[in-house]
Amino acid sequence: MSALAAHGGRARGGVHHAVGSGSRPRLGAAPASLRGQRGGVSGFHCPLPLSRRPVPYGTDPAAPLRSKGGAPMNAPFRSSMRELHSRAGLVLGWLGIFLFFMGSLALYRYEITFWMQPETHHAAQRGSTREKIEAARAGLAYLTRRAPDAEMWRVNLPTERSPVPSAAWASGEAVHDPHGMAPELFDPETGRALAARETGGGSFLYRLHVDLFGLDRGVGRKAVGMAALALLLVCVSGVCLRRDFFRNFLAFRPGENRFAFWRDAHGVAGGLTLPFFLVITASGLVLLAQSLLPSTLFPHYRDGARNFVRESKGAGIMQPPSPTARTLPVTPLSEEYGSVPDPAPLLELAARRWPDCGAGSLLIRFHDGNVISMQAVQARSSALSRRSSADLLELRVIPGMDRGEVLDPRTETPPSFIRSVWYAASALHLGRFAAPLPRALLFLSGLLSAGMMAAGLLLWEKARERKTGDSVPKGVYAANTAVIAGLPLSVAAYFWMNRLLDADLPQRATWESLTFFFAWACCLTHAWARDKPAGRGEQLAAAGLALALLPFLNGLTGGEALPDTLFHGPAQLAGFDIFALLAGMGLFGAGFRSLRRSRTASPLHALRGRIAEMLDRTAARVRGAMPKRGSAAAALAAVRAKAMHAAVPARTEKEDDTAGEHPADSIAVSSADSSSATGAKSASSSPDGKKSPAKTGTGPALPKNKGELSC
Repeated sequence: MSALAAHGGRARGGVHHAVGSGSRPRLGAAPASLRGQRGGVSGFHCPLPLSRRPVPYGTDPAAPLRSKGGAPMNAPFRSSMRELHSRAGLVLGWLGIFLFFMGSLALYRYEITFWMQPETHHAAQRGSTREKIEAARAGLAYLTRRAPDAEMWRVNLPTERSPVPSAAWASGEAVHDPHGMAPELFDPETGRALAARETGGGSFLYRLHVDLFGLDRGVGRKAVGMAALALLLVCVSGVCLRRDFFRNFLAFRPGENRFAFWRDAHGVAGGLTLPFFLVITASGLVLLAQSLLPSTLFPHYRDGARNFVRESKGAGIMQPPSPTARTLPVTPLSEEYGSVPDPAPLLELAARRWPDCGAGSLLIRFHDGNVISMQAVQARSSALSRRSSADLLELRVIPGMDRGEVLDPRTETPPSFIRSVWYAASALHLGRFAAPLPRALLFLSGLLSAGMMAAGLLLWEKARERKTGDSVPKGVYAANTAVIAGLPLSVAAYFWMNRLLDADLPQRATWESLTFFFAWACCLTHAWARDKPAGRGEQLAAAGLALALLPFLNGLTGGEALPDTLFHGPAQLAGFDIFALLAGMGLFGAGFRSLRRSRTASPLHALRGRIAEMLDRTAARVRGAMPKRGSAAAALAAVRAKAMHAAVPARTEKEDDTAGEHPADSIAVSSADSSSATGAKSASSSPDGKKSPAKTGTGPALPKNKGELSC
């Protein structure tokens, strides 16, 4: 029994004995090393072994497997994942917040463009069938006056996203490129063109998300694709770091310290947005496949990648429309407009076929001056795994006949698996299928993903301060502040400049985009020069104030005021103003709370002096790095004199007197004077009669003899 006790008290068959002086072995008694652990209960212990693997005598069966070095076997993997998530997540967090924030705003790019053109607010319509018919009639009348000799007309009808109708036309080769037609907005009540101001609108924010506006299109898309691939890697490493991910991803403890707060906020937001993050990032990679892997297109699309884009949207796989027994009356719109038929019967049929959205546009084709077909295009494609283009109805018109033949919607052959994946990725990432409620959920999920990465950046700061005890590097803090607080402020400045610039100013869209980048650069400079606690709070408060005042700016600069749009529409303006007001209040509250914690910060009026000092310091560094003017010998002599001067701790009066002598003689004299001065200081005594120790300067020690000093 003593032998068993020496080996941890383990008996055969899993029976444990309590070892002690004068104690009898008890069946089921757990040894002290296992009490309180998994499988051991006070007073009772399961006789079955804790592990299926063989455990040598004298070891704890509940202990984890360890490597030869003594560390747990999963420690190197988790350590590498932590290092990857921390280092790569810092830089990719900046780009990830930018992409997700701009991508979320791009989901409402048509609504943003509508808000930024207040001249069109009074012409907005709700998009009912009756309003679409009236808009189509007004658009056809407008095109009859504007482009009577065109080969194709297109009237964009009012929808839930674009409430103002527009008209466009094309001739020749432009008929086959619908994106080359520039639409003109018109008032459906008067039939006249609307003089809307030039603006980048939501398209500028969309280009920032897709190809980093300002860069070459190919370079920008490749950069976005590589960033998306790296973000997937960082996301996987973050999931691997949390061993109890599915148990603790909702553990939020706001009462803990700031480190625990941001850790829990990062984990909760990451758990909630993990499916959305993976789907959106992966679908974005699918859409950028032609930019990331162009070699896959060259063998099949040597004439150009445009054919690949056309086929990816469903061109070439559609079967020709088949005639049916259904006919519709073809009545001229009016005698003034010639053979142009009334679009009401076709639009009413489209409303019955697509009750959720109806028709979104109307296409009229001509041949020898006569209308040969009229097509009603679906407003929003509801297909997820089919082609990305919308469905359509076609009315074939025969000149001289009072009735036209309706053709069934063109059907497509069953798509392959690759095509289905492409269509699904396109519909999910761009939100083509999304009704108002799903689109709002996608928008909020994108903002929450950006907030998750922002919490990760703040967690990085707190972890750095907690681990090293040092403050966060100034550059990292400035970049974090410019991304977290500077982006909303820059977007708000973009919206403000849209209303403050003259409506007839040339190149207004360029000035608006420059305002965004200038405001962002100012945010970065402010965060660099300002105190750390106060800089971020001031930018958050400024962004909140600028966003919260946008509804009032809209009403004061020619747009429809919020009280009117809230009760009478249009809903696009009301939604924009309400979100800007709520987001502004939230950001202002966060900034005010941050400012309350930074009471020791320097006053705001000292910021100008700090910026001037920072610029002077930067200019001095640049001048010091620039080479001296003159010959090479003069430059070498200047460097030699500077190196010799660095050996002297401070200048003395005698150095000033000998400034015109040879540098070596001057340094020799100053060396002797410094030695005598040091000896005098060491010989001086303190007031109590004791000799005080010699005072040392801040510079390096000088040699005892003059001959030891050399260059």
